[in-house]
This record gives sequence, structure tokens and C-alpha cells, in this order.
Amino acid sequence: MQLNYEILAGDAVKAQRLFLRRKRPFFFWGFPLYGAAMFLFGLWMIVSASLLEAAPPLAFGVYLTLMPTLVMPLGAKGVWNKTPMLHGPTTLRLSPEGFEIANPLVRALVRGQAVQFILQDSHLWMLFLGPASYYLVPKSAFETPEQLQEFERTMANFVAMNAPKSPIAAP
Repeated sequence: MQLNYEILAGDAVKAQRLFLRRKRPFFFWGFPLYGAAMFLFGLWMIVSASLLEAAPPLAFGVYLTLMPTLVMPLGAKGVWNKTPMLHGPTTLRLSPEGFEIANPLVRALVRGQAVQFILQDSHLWMLFLGPASYYLVPKSAFETPEQLQEFERTMANFVAMNAPKSPIAAP
């Protein structure tokens, strides 16, 4: 099976959100929770002291609350802009042994057992080869539901190849 697609800046933002939400939930949700606490502390400062003393916690609380939704995507877009190998047409060729990803700058052959885990949402797949090394595959690259099902089966087999073996050896 062969897929042709292009990774857009929006895909990089979605991938960052997916990764943080699923693999670093305290980081993703901690900022808004701490920000809300700081904002409430600022409100309490208005009641008990003055508006001038309450301004720093209020401003810091608003910043922390909005950081995952407004500030972090700007960082992901910046990374995408500075990484030329994410630009341009990309081809993914899938086989039972692994997959090949090629674009104008890079051609990578990846064995199936190198895929450690997979994250997916309604927009994209993230094929992880390590804790933070991954390939993006937008779901818009699939032309038919059959292609998507074949991709899902093959990726499930790749992850199963990499599953930890039993610590007790058979005689």
C-alpha cells in the first residue's frame, strides 16, 4: 500500500496537543489548573487588598490558563517552519516487514519492530519509534476506508512485534 500526503503546520499543532494530552497529561492540564488557581488567588486579593496587588496573580493566572491553547501551538508552528523535512509531498509505502517514508529531503526505511507505540486522534496518526521520535501520518491521506483498515491492522502487528516478552523463559 502506498499513501501520498503533505504534513501541514496544523498537523504539527495537532500532534503536539495529542502527545501532551496523552503522554504528558500533568503538563497539558497542569498549566490551566495552576492558572485557574492563580486567577482565583488574584480575585481574593482584590477582595482583601487592592487591585494593584492583585494584578500580577490575575495576569499570571490568565497566561497559564491560556498557554496550552494559545501559546504552545505557536511553538509547534515554529518547529514546523524550521524543519524543512516536514515540508513537501511525502510518500509512505507500507509492507508487512515495515514502512518507507520519503519526501524531497529524506528517505527512511523503518522495520516494523521499531514501532514502539502509536497515538491517534480523529486527524492523524503518530508512529513512535522512541519516547519522542515519531512520524506523522494525516488521516486525510487515506483514500478509502479499506486503506485505513489495512494500515490499522499492519500497525497493530508492528506494535505487537515490539511488545515486551514474558520475563519467564520457557524450558
